[in-house]
Amino acid sequence: NERHVVWQGIALGPDERRAELVEMSLPDMHRRVLLSDDPGRFQWWDPALDGDRLVYTEVDYVHGDASSPTHPAELHAMLLDLADPNAQPMRLDTSGRAAEPAILGDTVVWKDADDVFNYGTLAVHSLTTGGTRIVSTAPQGGIKTPSIGNRYVAFWGIDDTEFFLYDLKRQQLAPVFRLAPDSPVGGAFRVEVAGDLLIWVQGTEDRPLIAWGRLPAMDDP
Repeated sequence: NERHVVWQGIALGPDERRAELVEMSLPDMHRRVLLSDDPGRFQWWDPALDGDRLVYTEVDYVHGDASSPTHPAELHAMLLDLADPNAQPMRLDTSGRAAEPAILGDTVVWKDADDVFNYGTLAVHSLTTGGTRIVSTAPQGGIKTPSIGNRYVAFWGIDDTEFFLYDLKRQQLAPVFRLAPDSPVGGAFRVEVAGDLLIWVQGTEDRPLIAWGRLPAMDDP
C-alpha cells in the first residue's frame, strides 16, 4: 500500500501484556496505535489494505468459549477507514467465524471457520449492499488465506491438487488445474492474486517452484 503499513504486535513480558494493532503512515513514517487491549481479551490479526480502508480479523476471547477445543474465540471481519481519525471499527460478519479478510473496492472476502488456524469456507461480502454470500468451493473441502484481485478470488485449498479460483464476474469456480493425487509435479499452495496477476508455489518439498500467470480482466468474456 502506498499510504499505510499496518501490523499486529503482542507484548507478553513479565511486566506487560498488551496486544496492539499499529498503523504507520507513508511517507512521513508517523506511527499510531489503532487498537490496544489485553491479549487474553482481544487480538487483531491478518490486516489487509486497499487505499485507506483496512480490514482485519478481530479475535474476541471475551465472547468466546475458552473451554472449547474448536472455537475458543469469536472471529470477526472488521473494517476501519484510516482516512477518518474519528472512524470506529465496523463489524462485517454475523457468524462470529470470520477470519483472514481481504478487500478490493467494495468487495471483502474472508474465510468462515471455527478457528483462525483451520480451513473453512469462502465468504464474499458487498460493502455496497451489506450482504454476505457463503460460496461453495467444492470439490475443495476447505480453504484458507483468500486474496482478491480485479476479477478473481484466490485461496489455498485443503487439497492442493485441485487448483481453483472464484470468478466474481460469473459467480462460479474457475479451474486452473487438477492433478492426480500421486502426481510427481506437486500441487498449488501459498496462492495469491493481486490485480490480474496470479502467483503460487508448486512442486515438492525437495523442489518447490514459484509459478505465475495473467488472468482474464473483468471486461474479458
